Amino acid sequence: MLNRLDSKHPNCPKHDTYMVPYPFDADIQLPNGVEVLRCPNLSCSILYAAGALEGFYTRNSRGELTPI
Repeated sequence: MLNRLDSKHPNCPKHDTYMVPYPFDADIQLPNGVEVLRCPNLSCSILYAAGALEGFYTRNSRGELTPI
């Protein structure tokens, strides 16, 4: 679901709120051009990857992304 203010960024499917940029730790490598967004609700583990990894994910304690 895309929010009305910015059709490029989806809403969190759990909280129906806009996703915000999520800067990963420097030790995590992402493919070039991949932008990761997170739910602004800090207790929510849902992330959205735009680009080559397009889709919703959760991040585990090891930093790995798991598609949902």
